[in-house]
Amino acid sequence: MTEDEIINIITKSSFDELKKMRVDSDHISLVDLPDIYGAHLYFTVIDSKKKMDRYFGWHEGEFNGTYYGSPVKRKTEFWTDMSNFPSLTMCVRVGTPRNMNISESNILKAINAKDNPKFFNASNSGGAKTKGHKSITALDNIVFNLEKNVYPIVKMSKQTLHAMKPHQVREVPEIPGKVQAILYLIQDSKGRWLFANHKYVLVLEDFYDKGEHLRIGSYHTLKAAMRSNFIGELNAVFIPKKDWKNLDSTEIKDLGHFDNKKDDKVNDSVSLKEAISNAITYMKNNGITDHKEQSVKDKFIRWGFTKAEWEAGIRKSLRTAFTSDKSKNAIPPNHIKKIWTDADKKAVIEKHTDENTHVIILTTAWWSSRWVGFDAFMKHIKDDDALKKPNWKVFWLNESDAAFLDWNKVKTEKDELGNLIPKPTRKTNIEFDLTTLISRFSEEIKPKLIFEDLPYSELNDIQNAKKVS
Repeated sequence: MTEDEIINIITKSSFDELKKMRVDSDHISLVDLPDIYGAHLYFTVIDSKKKMDRYFGWHEGEFNGTYYGSPVKRKTEFWTDMSNFPSLTMCVRVGTPRNMNISESNILKAINAKDNPKFFNASNSGGAKTKGHKSITALDNIVFNLEKNVYPIVKMSKQTLHAMKPHQVREVPEIPGKVQAILYLIQDSKGRWLFANHKYVLVLEDFYDKGEHLRIGSYHTLKAAMRSNFIGELNAVFIPKKDWKNLDSTEIKDLGHFDNKKDDKVNDSVSLKEAISNAITYMKNNGITDHKEQSVKDKFIRWGFTKAEWEAGIRKSLRTAFTSDKSKNAIPPNHIKKIWTDADKKAVIEKHTDENTHVIILTTAWWSSRWVGFDAFMKHIKDDDALKKPNWKVFWLNESDAAFLDWNKVKTEKDELGNLIPKPTRKTNIEFDLTTLISRFSEEIKPKLIFEDLPYSELNDIQNAKKVS
């Protein structure tokens, strides 16, 4: 049964129409039940003659005649009517818990169940129980609210927004030349270009603590605005904690791609390479092995790619990237990619910082054959307090499979006799350059550089837990 067919049944069928299928139970399956399945979608309808008379959801386990529903906000009304009137519960699909969770969320959003007067459901996100689905459903709810303009748009000073900690959405923290390009557009139009093209800055409210927010996207736009007298305020949208609290780092990046979707006017739209990289991380960290799974396809559609583009090439490119030697070589067996959140980075810095040691975390990413971490390193050189410390510990952060493998890749070149000889890796070259730069300082301010790679992967505790159980 397709999702469209399910939607038609749960929204249009009456109790009287459905009771004709009843044999000897108030639980009826509209699909053939296989011998083995992990979960099912169900639909309960009550013969109360009231406008609100139905509930839709998914349940982990077999359809065995013992489960009716689990409303939360309208729990009292639901169970009161269940006690006072006849009811029917229909099974409309079976499958894995993951797929049932995804289907439930798709259908609830399609019928807008939380605002549909027929349904006891008070949410369009459903119940998320499987690995990663709390984050997925939280993201779906946020995107739905953004598209329906549920969150108010507020005016805020550019200084206040710029002071908020940003979340790095792109694979490189700053695209060389992009800030200047936006600044030209702002200055040439006396600010009108920005007002006409920029929607808002996305903010996760109270992300770190009360009043300490996390800014998503608009990195280059805000940096350009700070340099222009024509811009004093920008639009902002604050996403409340109750909505973002279940987001993990992968879905926060997903939200950033949605804000920066393909063909947006202001920022460079998300590239196919970045989209595929984030999709692979999502698949690996949630145990998804089928690149065609609907939740994966939904990400690309949300990021501005079309269904035609998905069918014509993206799907194949994703499969190739997911199964390639590059992806396999980057992540050892039984491991998943380590997601380094801002809190994780902060913890590393605090752990290794002392009165004699300054700590730096630098990305290994390159952009147009240029290492983007150099500008970040120069900011530390300008820090007077950092220069007083005799030791600098530099942690390398790889943010994609390609970056991780290329950072330590040994390449070769031919000598004058035509023999292949190994060339220094990018890691070796960069560390040599930074050490040489510091060596040119005076003896009073010449810190010793200590380099260390942050882990790129970690043991997949979810998979191990499944083996144990």
